[in-house]
Amino acid sequence: MKSLLGLILLAYASAGYAENVKLKFDSVDDGIYTRVSINGSQLSHRSIALGSYDFVQKDMDWQNRTEFSGFCVDPFQLASKDYYTYTKKDLEVTDFVAPTVTNAFSAATRLSNVRKLFDNAYDALAGDNVKTAGFHLALWEVFNDNMNTSTGVIQALVGSQGTNTHVVNYANGLLASINGWQVLNQYKVTFYKNSHKQDYVSVQPVPVPAAAWLFGSALIGFVTISNRRRV
Repeated sequence: MKSLLGLILLAYASAGYAENVKLKFDSVDDGIYTRVSINGSQLSHRSIALGSYDFVQKDMDWQNRTEFSGFCVDPFQLASKDYYTYTKKDLEVTDFVAPTVTNAFSAATRLSNVRKLFDNAYDALAGDNVKTAGFHLALWEVFNDNMNTSTGVIQALVGSQGTNTHVVNYANGLLASINGWQVLNQYKVTFYKNSHKQDYVSVQPVPVPAAAWLFGSALIGFVTISNRRRV
């Protein structure tokens, strides 16, 4: 019984565990190619992928391969289809670098807003390319900027050669809703960090903690009753 309780506690204690993995960008999953201004570069000569990405992860001894979807949270660096070493860990306040815009939010607020965005809007994407691209643009704003697609280091471009209007409208709707949302802790947000390539996040649904303790308590009661019957 002590072993069982130890395993339950270990599952929660390991949430902050960090490890190194080999990771590469594989392809765009759901999304749209469109133009966005990043750090003042109009990018008028090419489009960039807004949306969810497919990744391939291998452990450091190359034995295990995992494919998953996630989002880039670092538009200032390039993705790579070659494997690079990434630090994989739970997303924390210390993962938010100081932004270059003066009216950006604190690291704690940005972490909270990232969690709000996934908790309240991620399920509604449902493979829709426009919604997923808008979600990604909003995630860039929340993670790196001032939550305003018209100003700051990440800006939507206007005009016929600008950012897809439907994507911008969806992103702006999400950003306008964040203050009224709550952190629900429905998802575990995993952060993939590399100093020279794009950083990424992925999410996995988390079980309700009370359910695990309820299961443990029920199991303890079952074992206790069984022991009494033996006596």
